[in-house]
Amino acid sequence: MNSTDHIAVVRKTVVDFCKDFIQDPYLCYTEHGQHALFYTMLYNALPPDQRTATWEGRSICLLQKEYPTAGKLGKPTRQHWDIALL
Repeated sequence: MNSTDHIAVVRKTVVDFCKDFIQDPYLCYTEHGQHALFYTMLYNALPPDQRTATWEGRSICLLQKEYPTAGKLGKPTRQHWDIALL
């Protein structure tokens, strides 16, 4: 799977997530619940062999929740992306 395929998976998952939200907007009661649901949908949409990679001899999940930004982005503390596909 290449980056173009990953983009297609992310786009399809976003569309599916939005359709589910329109059908049942109260499925999740908090923002965290929505993030968790989207993360699960995206994780399940990735082929199992594309969910992890080896970096410096360690296996890492390529889909990360609360991934830190590289800097503070002009704010007093460092921020986090809610979900990141590495």
